[in-house]
This record gives sequence, C-alpha cells and structure tokens, in this order.
Amino acid sequence: MPSLKPLNVKPGMKVWAYDIGSAATVVAGPDAEGRVKVERKGVRIDTHVSRITKAPEDGEPKERATVITSDSADGFSSTLNLRGLLVDEALESVDRFLDAAFLRGLSQVTIIHGKGKGILRQKVQEALTGYTFVKSYRLGGINEGGVGVTVVELST
Repeated sequence: MPSLKPLNVKPGMKVWAYDIGSAATVVAGPDAEGRVKVERKGVRIDTHVSRITKAPEDGEPKERATVITSDSADGFSSTLNLRGLLVDEALESVDRFLDAAFLRGLSQVTIIHGKGKGILRQKVQEALTGYTFVKSYRLGGINEGGVGVTVVELST
C-alpha cells in the first residue's frame, strides 16, 4: 500500500484513508510521530501517515481490506477490517494478514467481518481451521464488536 510522505500531507488535502476504507480530508497533521487527523462526513479519526494515500481520481483503490489501529512502529496492526469485501478478496486478505501477524509474533488478532447474514464470518472461520499456527478463535465479546468480529489466538 503506498503512503504519503509526512512533509507532503497538508490540511485540506484529499486522501484515501485505509482505516475507514474511504476518501477523507486531512484536517490536521502530521505531527512529529506521523499522526494525522482526517475527516469524512463530519467524523474525525486519528491515523498514521502510512495509513493514507493520495485519493484516487476514479474511486477507491484496488486494495480494500484495511488493517486498523496500528500497534507497532512499522505501522502493522492487530486488527483487519474486511467489511464490504467479496469472500475471495477477504480470504486473500486474511491469508496475508495472518502470515504477517504470525511472523511479527503477535499472540492475538481481530478480524472485523461485520454482522450481515453471517456468510463472510462463516467463510473466515472455516478458513481459520486451515492454519497450523491458529490456536483458537471466537466471536468478539460485547465490548469487542460481538458477532461482527472474530478474535484469533495465534501460536507464538
């Protein structure tokens, strides 16, 4: 995923914010740590400059799955947002995400698949059984997103 250099990001700039999976406007930043505030439809979020890119002219970028809430210095996160993806796209994203999380030594990750009819949740959970380094998985608790997320425990 391409990102913008911190010096090139300025308030008023139109960007694609991977954390929310849509175009947004930069309203503040970046600060010394590369954090920026972006706004979409009156809602502001904090994100890292590595999680945004120049807004495409013709709609959204090809990569639509989003890794959110950066946990590490390299910008990787323990949360993957699959909402809005087709099953095949989602499963490819899960594969890349789980491999990267395992290689980084994470013990737990969260996959946001949304509630809907439960088809994406079912397919993601079926796929989880094929990973030797997945110890267990469960639906999110009430404060974690409930049936809209799957929490995965990884071998370390």
